[in-house]
Amino acid sequence: MTGQLVEPVGAGRPLRVRKKEATRAALHEAAFRLVAENGLAAVTVEMICAAADVSPRTFFNYYPTKASAVFDMVPAVISPKQQEDFLSSQGDLLEDTVAFTAENIQLPTDVARLKELLQRHEGLSSEFWKLIRDQLIPLIALLEKRCDGAHEAWVIFGLVFAATNAAVRTPSAARSEDIRARLLAEISAMRALLDSR
Repeated sequence: MTGQLVEPVGAGRPLRVRKKEATRAALHEAAFRLVAENGLAAVTVEMICAAADVSPRTFFNYYPTKASAVFDMVPAVISPKQQEDFLSSQGDLLEDTVAFTAENIQLPTDVARLKELLQRHEGLSSEFWKLIRDQLIPLIALLEKRCDGAHEAWVIFGLVFAATNAAVRTPSAARSEDIRARLLAEISAMRALLDSR
């Protein structure tokens, strides 16, 4: 290459954004490694921060708990516009719910590493599924407002939770359109299974 400048990785995004991403990644990796080695109960936020070279105050700017740092998952923040769009939509309720979920949930991208961690430390499974559930819980109130009744809202929620459970167990990309496609594929598989009975 003569005279060509190579664009650095991450160029085009502000430095502040790249630093935040790097800090979050460092906290996640430190938490994951420490918990993999010692178990969740033996690891403190202070230990994670020391390993990532950040202050405990910084930790809580990124994660509410050490388990959320281990799995790199934080509760969804649903904007008033997202709520309004969901409630006013005239589309198919299940498809709208899947699209809404895909915009607001994080699924792990390194499934093999996650499975190994959960197998090595059995108590972590309940923490992991609690975090997944907590990401979906804000959806219930919106579904109850849009549905004919609480029962229908909980049935839709149950389908989406089951699809999320199945999607987590297989590799998926982190972008929302990929999560949406994966959730719809899992719901189609559930429908096919029910139709075959």
